[in-house]
Amino acid sequence: MNAVVNLSHRFDLPPDALFALLLDPTAWWDEDATGTLEATVGGAFTSSDECGTVRAMEAAQKLTLELDDDTLVLLVLNAGLDGTELTVLHTRFESGTARDEYLPRWQARLTRLAALATPA
Repeated sequence: MNAVVNLSHRFDLPPDALFALLLDPTAWWDEDATGTLEATVGGAFTSSDECGTVRAMEAAQKLTLELDDDTLVLLVLNAGLDGTELTVLHTRFESGTARDEYLPRWQARLTRLAALATPA
């Protein structure tokens, strides 16, 4: 089975600014504010509870991570007239249950990212 997390959120930022936030996982990936991302294909990704490898990257357009649990995360940015839409596709879950257990993490990540993207 290939269960998928599929979420979208619109941000009041241009794609390049949103992409820059994505490249700093300490700011949004987990609550512990830990993590690193080597911004190059083949680069390492780490957080407090996950790690993986950057599989693809196109500045201000998309970022693909393969996590060590063999799931794949695709973050796609689409520019619009009033900001940027970020689509999250997290695939290759073994079951719908595994996907459903992971969904709250992505919802929390998008909430943290939205807080960073909101002008003060």
